[in-house]
Order: sequence, then structure tokens, then C-alpha cells
Amino acid sequence: MYGESDVHISCVKSYIESLEKEKSLLAIKAEAYEKELKVLRHENRKIVALSAAIVLLVVVIYTCWTM
Repeated sequence: MYGESDVHISCVKSYIESLEKEKSLLAIKAEAYEKELKVLRHENRKIVALSAAIVLLVVVIYTCWTM
């Protein structure tokens, strides 16, 4: 028969396996979020560049218009 310590060890092993699976899933999710963040940063750079170009264009048009 199983002793009390064998049951405890079995529960601990099961808990450790569960934690290792959760750790693996979290690592996969973190990697996916990092990739998504990289894409969003790239898009953000393009939007900032476009905004700067529009502001510069408005300044040039305003300067030419008021001269």
C-alpha cells in the first residue's frame, strides 16, 4: 500500500508538472506578445514619420502662403 509520504510525493510531483506546463505556456504567450509589440512599434514609427511629414508640409505651405 501507499504510505502517506508516497501520496504526498505524488501530489508534489503532479503540482510541479502542472507548474512547468504553466511556465511553458506563459513563455509561449510572452514570446507572442513580444513579436506583436515589435510589429506595433514598427507601425508606430511609420505613423510618427508620416505625422512629422504632414506637419512639415503644413509649415511649408503656411510659409509660402504668408510671404
